[in-house]
Amino acid sequence: MAKSVLVIDDEVDIAETVEIRLEVNGYSVDIAYDGLDGIEKAIKTKPDLILLDILMPQMDGFEVCRRLRKIPETQNIPIILLTAIKSPESLQKAKEAGAQDYLAKPFESGELVEIVRFYLEKEKSERELPKKYW
Repeated sequence: MAKSVLVIDDEVDIAETVEIRLEVNGYSVDIAYDGLDGIEKAIKTKPDLILLDILMPQMDGFEVCRRLRKIPETQNIPIILLTAIKSPESLQKAKEAGAQDYLAKPFESGELVEIVRFYLEKEKSERELPKKYW
C-alpha cells in the first residue's frame, strides 16, 4: 500500500505540482486548499505525512500545525512546513508549532521527494524498533 501524504496549500498550482511529483514517486496524495479543510482531512484520512504551507488566508500553517499537534488522531503525523519565507524566526516558529522540518520555496522536486522519503522511512524505522529502544 502506498504511503499517503496530505498537502495543505492554498496555491492550487503548487499543490497540484507537489501532488504530481509525489504520485510519480509512488505516494498517494490528497490535497486541502485551506487550514480548516486540511485539519478535517487529516483527522479523517490519517495520512502518513503532511506538507503544510505557512502563508494561507484565515489560518496560517503555524496555527494549523499547533492544532494538529493537539488532536490525538494527528499528533504524531510528521509535518513539513513549506514556505516562501526563509528566516531564522520562521524556522523557530515552525519548531515551536511542532513541525518536523521546514522546506523553503522554491524547492527542487528531487529535494521534496527526498525529504518526504526521509521522514516516512524515519517514522517506519522508529515504529519497528523494539520497545527497549524507545
